[in-house]
Amino acid sequence: MGIKQKFFMLSGLIGAIMAIVSCIGYYTAYSNLEDSVEKELMATVETQGEALDGWLREKAVPAVSAANLMASFNGDITTNDIQKMMALASSDKEIMGLTNGNESGAFMDAKADNTGKVDPRGRGWYKDAKAAGKLIFTDAYNDATTGKLVVSAAMPYKDQTGNFRGAICDDITLDTLKERVKAVTYRGAGTGFIIEKSGKIIASTNDSDVMTDVKDNDGMGRHFQEMVQKGKGFFLSEHSGNTVVMAYTTVPSTNWVVVIGVDSAIVFAA
Repeated sequence: MGIKQKFFMLSGLIGAIMAIVSCIGYYTAYSNLEDSVEKELMATVETQGEALDGWLREKAVPAVSAANLMASFNGDITTNDIQKMMALASSDKEIMGLTNGNESGAFMDAKADNTGKVDPRGRGWYKDAKAAGKLIFTDAYNDATTGKLVVSAAMPYKDQTGNFRGAICDDITLDTLKERVKAVTYRGAGTGFIIEKSGKIIASTNDSDVMTDVKDNDGMGRHFQEMVQKGKGFFLSEHSGNTVVMAYTTVPSTNWVVVIGVDSAIVFAA
């Protein structure tokens, strides 16, 4: 074999080695980037999930306090005093009001006594709080009077012998979700969602998504039941012909799913 042939053979061998090393380096860099992206996206949604949980529990404090007061009086307190108690949260603009309902059918808030007009024992929040025996949050709904999207926190109370006597309902406006969901981004990019376990989107970076069903979103719909079951995670999905990187976590108090979706072209640009 001549020198020229040996040179070409050696050059080819060196080229092959360089190609292999380059491929290994690319794979390692991509894997490291993927791991870094996953951690950053998960940190983003988990931070927002924890903040939402803390905010909800803070807004439920007046209901819990009122229920504890009712329990200390065995549920036996004058109508006037109950209505004063229902005004505990009047200074908080994110709380639309407190309502007391009990097993005798009494039903009143800070402004009116609706006993005999409305039976609290038939209300969903009342029945759910009674069944749970602890603080519960309802699904989001549009308030009949204001039209605002709200969620109710309901806290049951018992007498000193342990008998269930009634529950306090605390209506919380969800206007703040419009701002909170804007923080669910990856370095300023991506779309954030807050979704009820029922599949209803209650907040999104895109206003047109609000109050739609997640099953109609081709990027998340097919994954949603898995998301609910797992509680938190990270996956790739297809949406409108693009690959989207998605991370999600669950808000403990309400089981809302907080999601961020970012186009893979942005995430893996590096």
